[in-house]
Amino acid sequence: MKRLGGMIASRLRGSRAGASTVVVLTVVLALLAGFYRGVPIADVELHDGGVWVTNKQLRLVGHLNYPSKALDGGLAVAAEAFDVHQSGNKVAVLDLT
Repeated sequence: MKRLGGMIASRLRGSRAGASTVVVLTVVLALLAGFYRGVPIADVELHDGGVWVTNKQLRLVGHLNYPSKALDGGLAVAAEAFDVHQSGNKVAVLDLT
């Protein structure tokens, strides 16, 4: 009986030590995560120097890359009256008729 009691006490001490280790590691990791500021990044909005141009007579819309002085995109518009609107990277051709 004494031997059984010693085994139980030894297992309880081992499980308490393991549980204490897990709790201490969890608290240390939580503190480290809370104080870590992260990796600094640059939040830069680049302007490519381009401008959207229209030709109302030919019903064309194009993107003029001004620094290279070249049209790098465009489309033909079916509408007789239209306009171009841009917000960030989103461009919309509006039919005004």
